[in-house]
Amino acid sequence: MKSLVRFNRTVAAMSFVCVALVVPSARVTAGTLFVSGDTNIIQPLTGANSFPISAGNQQFFQNVLQGATQVRLLNRLLPSQVNVLESYFDSLPGVNATVFSGFVSPLALAGTGLFVAVLPDNAFTPGEIAALSGYLQNGSNIMFLGDNASAPSDAGNAAINAALTALGSSMTLVPGSLDDGSVANAMGSQIANDPFTAGVTSFRYVSTSSVTGGTPLFFTTGGAGGGLTIGAPAFVAYESFGTTVVPLPASWGLFALGIAAIGALRRRAAPAV
Repeated sequence: MKSLVRFNRTVAAMSFVCVALVVPSARVTAGTLFVSGDTNIIQPLTGANSFPISAGNQQFFQNVLQGATQVRLLNRLLPSQVNVLESYFDSLPGVNATVFSGFVSPLALAGTGLFVAVLPDNAFTPGEIAALSGYLQNGSNIMFLGDNASAPSDAGNAAINAALTALGSSMTLVPGSLDDGSVANAMGSQIANDPFTAGVTSFRYVSTSSVTGGTPLFFTTGGAGGGLTIGAPAFVAYESFGTTVVPLPASWGLFALGIAAIGALRRRAAPAV
């Protein structure tokens, strides 16, 4: 009986050790995907096109960086907007932004922490989607900026929605023209309490599409220039692709040795027939 008790204790100890051996692991933090229904949130970064400079817009784009120092900007339809982004990011200490218009590949994205596509003119190819998916899974971040419902924007909004679906996102860009008119300024309850809105007390935008799904960050007033309504649509949202824990190869080897040891103990303790 005492032998059996000692055996059980030994097996339990060995099991604990095996589990502990697997604990050392590689944590892979996937990236964050941002979607905006308005490209006009860009101009207030520098005061382009007579927009008033907004410290809130500037702070938000700094938050989106999440410490990244290399930014890749896709220029396919709105070069003026992309140039404003490049100018703003380059003005930040230690940050470098590069504009390109070619194929989105792992090579084009290499070494960067943020990829921004402003109203792409056509759908991303399967190869580009694969590159963007790998980019997210490796911990880098993506931002898609769509715009209000209009002929020049329709193709870009559709391209963004196709990319969101292909990337497995729950977010959707819903074309519309919310808060149409002069420059709007989101404040108070229009700004969600979230780490990505930290330090943002006002946020300028104009005539935007809405974004469903994900975690909302900024809300419209709920109509065309009207007062804020309960349940007003969001126009900027994000989705985190989570954190995965991958056991290291060496840990698997130690785990296998532990299992083998338990098997040996069981064979030695088995009563003779």
